[in-house]
Amino acid sequence: MKPRIKNSLGLLLGWLGMISPCQSHISYVSRDLGSLDPLHPQVVVLSSQTVTSDFGWASGTDPNLGDSHKLRAFKFFLSNPGDLQIRVEGLSFIKGSLPISPLLRPAFSVYQGLAHEAPAALDHDSSVISALYNDTAYGVGNWQGSFRSLGDWKIGNDDGSSFSDLSSFTHVGHAADGSAANYGAAAGIFGDGNADGMVVRTLSLNSGFYSLFIGGAQYYDLLNTGGDATGSYGFSVTLTTIPEPSSSGLFVASAALALVLRRRFSSGRSSTP
Repeated sequence: MKPRIKNSLGLLLGWLGMISPCQSHISYVSRDLGSLDPLHPQVVVLSSQTVTSDFGWASGTDPNLGDSHKLRAFKFFLSNPGDLQIRVEGLSFIKGSLPISPLLRPAFSVYQGLAHEAPAALDHDSSVISALYNDTAYGVGNWQGSFRSLGDWKIGNDDGSSFSDLSSFTHVGHAADGSAANYGAAAGIFGDGNADGMVVRTLSLNSGFYSLFIGGAQYYDLLNTGGDATGSYGFSVTLTTIPEPSSSGLFVASAALALVLRRRFSSGRSSTP
């Protein structure tokens, strides 16, 4: 191989190496939890999931936001309004030949709305429109990503040219494993108070499309000093619909009870001298 070709190839490989971390854009590939109907009992489970840090969710509670690459995104659709239980549990497993450690402090946030999906370009924090929006909304350089654990947020792709092109996420609920000793002192965090590697919460949701972001709730500081940003932490996620007793079922039960009481009342009257 000629020296010039070698040099060009080296530069290309170096450039690819530099941009590779940015390829982890928001995606729901293999993480579509499907359509659920809260009027009927359903359980959906995805296990052997991974996330690349133990602080991704906790980082999103800070004023400087969090890096969306440090969380894992899922999507689901509710065909009717109702109650949905979300359970996330740290899980150890073997991926190929690599042992995966459990995500010890899982947390999640649920948003109405979805990110861009293929064939559209995928959303990421460092797109031009994402950076422009964050600079405008939070101040130039006052952000390390687009993700907000406890509120609404926006993010865009490389094709976006205006704020109207951004994907919008409307916060509808969240939960975190542990207490303030784990996830920090930001106001408004819904913690379960028990740092046991598992978090469960039931939310009442309207019908529509939702995004579920899962990440680590271990808090360090504004810059995530000491946090592991390149690891691989395992977890499982379970969605369970919780149907309310149907009005027809209550009517039948009430009618049956009324009939029994009526018969008893009639029997008591007939035995009276």
